[in-house]
Amino acid sequence: MATIAASVGRLGANRPDDARTIQGMLNRIPRDAGRPSPLLVVDSICGPKTIDAIHQFQSLQFGWAKADGRVDPGGPTLRRLNELLDGSVPSGKRGAITLATTILCPHGARVLCQLVGGRRDKGPDQSPMLTPMDLFVVVGCPFPLGPCVRVEWLESSQFLNNDSVGISVGIAGDHRGPVIVHNLPKNIEFVHR
Repeated sequence: MATIAASVGRLGANRPDDARTIQGMLNRIPRDAGRPSPLLVVDSICGPKTIDAIHQFQSLQFGWAKADGRVDPGGPTLRRLNELLDGSVPSGKRGAITLATTILCPHGARVLCQLVGGRRDKGPDQSPMLTPMDLFVVVGCPFPLGPCVRVEWLESSQFLNNDSVGISVGIAGDHRGPVIVHNLPKNIEFVHR
């Protein structure tokens, strides 16, 4: 369980170690729980992007009226971040990425998936769940300096879900940025309150 010594965010003390802790935590929470997109640079500086990410997370978790853009030691925002990251919210409820999920490269081109291996579990939409070992090919990327061609997942778990981060890769093997995932099953625990 992560702790901070002083408040981080709007009108906070914003100590570098505490800011780094909160930036890292926000980058690791599930996408549908309010993970920032693009991810925050973990630079120990609590600037406008970090404050906006805190506010976005609070709005999604607690409602707009309770979003103050600040994380306090022992406060509800830090408690919720810790709950999401220590497994208190079951990962099976976070939304599976399945064959029916729409995945796009950062430039809007469709990612097609070829299943590798045998039988697999089905997600809530009754489509096969995807794994990091499946083949993900980008089709028709319009990026003028060379198209995205495939996706690599920064993931070692058996199945992909809302926590999974896919990176689009160019023909030379260069990373182009995170993929965009749509049509994930909604998790009742993460809806606006």
